[in-house]
Amino acid sequence: MTEALDDYKNEVEEGMTASLEWQQGLVFTATTLRGYDLDFDADIQMGCMPLEGVLMSLAGCMAIDVVSILKKMRCEIEAFRMEIKGERNRTPPQRIRSIKLTLHIKGNGVTEEKAARAWKLSEETYCSVRHSLREDIAVETDLWFEQEVKPQLRGRATLIRYADDFIIGFEQEDDARRVMGLLGKRLGRFGLALHPDKTRLLPFRRPPAGQKGRKGPATFDFLGFTLYWARTRKGRWGMTCKTRSASLRRIIQSVYDWCRRHRHLPVKAQHAALTRRIQGHFNYFGVSGNFRSLLLVVEQARRSWYKWLCRRSQRKRLTWERFADLLRDFPLPRPRITVRIWGS
Repeated sequence: MTEALDDYKNEVEEGMTASLEWQQGLVFTATTLRGYDLDFDADIQMGCMPLEGVLMSLAGCMAIDVVSILKKMRCEIEAFRMEIKGERNRTPPQRIRSIKLTLHIKGNGVTEEKAARAWKLSEETYCSVRHSLREDIAVETDLWFEQEVKPQLRGRATLIRYADDFIIGFEQEDDARRVMGLLGKRLGRFGLALHPDKTRLLPFRRPPAGQKGRKGPATFDFLGFTLYWARTRKGRWGMTCKTRSASLRRIIQSVYDWCRRHRHLPVKAQHAALTRRIQGHFNYFGVSGNFRSLLLVVEQARRSWYKWLCRRSQRKRLTWERFADLLRDFPLPRPRITVRIWGS
């Protein structure tokens, strides 16, 4: 295998160039020599944090290595996904101290031994980003579910994970109960534990066509959304989601507090900041089925802005008619679905 990988990566030029341009506030756009852009934003409204870029760079570099090496091992990749979790210090310089990568690989000829071998070669020999990081940053990987658990199940199963939040869907209830019993032991090996209030088994299959009502029997929260079954306009059952109540309260309260603290700024500056906050919320929560929650955010933002603009002066009160004129000049973002996660 060593001989087969001798020509995996050719010699490259030593120099690399990129540019960085300020946009507004603490928003910057980085551009590569080939014209690819990446946005950075300290408020995480219009771009990612710089350290998130580090995590994504590491994952991208190692993913390219792993897939390329597996192909040289004559494996046919059908699906590849990776989740990245970074732990950082709370105090400056707040550097990353550990990174955990979870791989989900599916394909003809892919085995745990081959995947582990490809990963080791990437980490120890080929990954440029990994070798550019400090040596005391621990990088771990996990192939447990795909390689050890799924082959032993009676039915189909799917793991969906983001950082340390995950859900697992099972076709068979007994499979779900077996894995539930194993999860605690598995996490315990790494000094982790399941959250007692957030971990549960629940039936989430499609309700029968004859069931009355417009909502299914079970709901659950994941990544800021509440997922549930509901009737479509055609009367069929379809999975949908809405912004989780706590997340909705948080953004509404955040906008309200911002309007209160910054009510004496020029209207143009307030409008720019509010637009960034609301648009950043839409970029994440603007998924199909969630339009009503987005509409509520805009309506509450409009009310909060009006209230605190009225408190700027005790001499001249801002009427709703004048506020409507102001909104024509400084309109707030309209709710927009940016991601369609359900089939048409």
